[in-house]
Amino acid sequence: IEVLHSAIDRLPDQGDKLRALHRIAQIAEDKLRAPEKAAKAYERILAIDSANKDAAQRLVPIYTKGEKWARLLSIHEILLAHAGSVHDKLGLFATIRDLCEAKLGSKTLAFQWSARAFELVPEDPSLLAQLERLGVEAEAWEPLARILHKRVGLEGVAEADELRLLRKLGRIYATRLPKPDEAKAAWERVADLAPDDDEALDALEELASSQGRYGDQLAIERRKAEREPDVRKKIERLFHIAHLEEERVNDLDASAKVYERILELDPNSQRALRTLARVQEQRGDAAGLARALERELERAQDTEERVGLLLRLGNLHEEKLCQPELDLVRYRSALTIQPGNRNVHAALERYLDAASPYRVEVAEVLLPVYENDDSPERVARALEVLRAAAREQHRDRPG
Repeated sequence: IEVLHSAIDRLPDQGDKLRALHRIAQIAEDKLRAPEKAAKAYERILAIDSANKDAAQRLVPIYTKGEKWARLLSIHEILLAHAGSVHDKLGLFATIRDLCEAKLGSKTLAFQWSARAFELVPEDPSLLAQLERLGVEAEAWEPLARILHKRVGLEGVAEADELRLLRKLGRIYATRLPKPDEAKAAWERVADLAPDDDEALDALEELASSQGRYGDQLAIERRKAEREPDVRKKIERLFHIAHLEEERVNDLDASAKVYERILELDPNSQRALRTLARVQEQRGDAAGLARALERELERAQDTEERVGLLLRLGNLHEEKLCQPELDLVRYRSALTIQPGNRNVHAALERYLDAASPYRVEVAEVLLPVYENDDSPERVARALEVLRAAAREQHRDRPG
């Protein structure tokens, strides 16, 4: 065999060399049972004719038995160039993919060969599954996204398949690359195709929040709140919307409307009532604040809380709404609940001034409270108001 190899080197014609090498390989295989010697002959054939199909095919079992995996890969590439049908090509792609993954231990190479198979038959779900699996395991996010994006754009893709691919793209773009604009486009397309898709809405909300696009975030939140069937969950979403309107967009008017909507759903929500009152105060809407406080008062049970609300309402009617008859009613109600409350006394005592048309009424209300409180100075002041009123009435009496 070695003599023949030496003789081949002296042959001038390439065809003669190939025929001689085939003869050597045949002798090595059939007569000598020496596959390594046959392999040497086939390798020399491929050195002369790199596309020689017969030599490549005969090297496959030799390299497989000898576990020469890297060499076997190059042989399969030669055979792939000869494959005529799609079926044959897919078979070789699968063989090469398994070789790269199982024998060469390269997920990256296996993914690359899976990609070639998928590009050949992109409608095959099994090829897509292999591609996605290897793309994840090889962390080949960029090429995987590129291939999936291309697939989504092809005509004839079923809507269910398009949705699944778009979701995959959305996750890759958002968490693996990351490319928030591309993620947004993918999830928006999902939302267009499936308006009630929770994952798409959640993803779009998170992207909008992370990018500071609060208007977009609010639009998504409103959409989710509108379609939420559970009242308790709907209310929580509305609280979040109101918070965004107030803190992020600085739209107090919109925030107040949302709290009003919450109270339509749950009239007893102390959280909504108190927050609405705060927002109305920040807006400078005295009438709106008064309405909110009145609603709080209707539901308040604690004595201290009720008196505090009555004092706030009285002060609001007195200073902002200019409705003294209403603030006096609130102060008197507070006095009835807590006769000894000094803040209530101070509020009512403002009406003891000579210019107040309510001084007599207030003095009559405060006098027994002062007497019970053993407060001589206050008793004297209340009595003086009543005496002055009596003198004035006497002067005004005819005759």
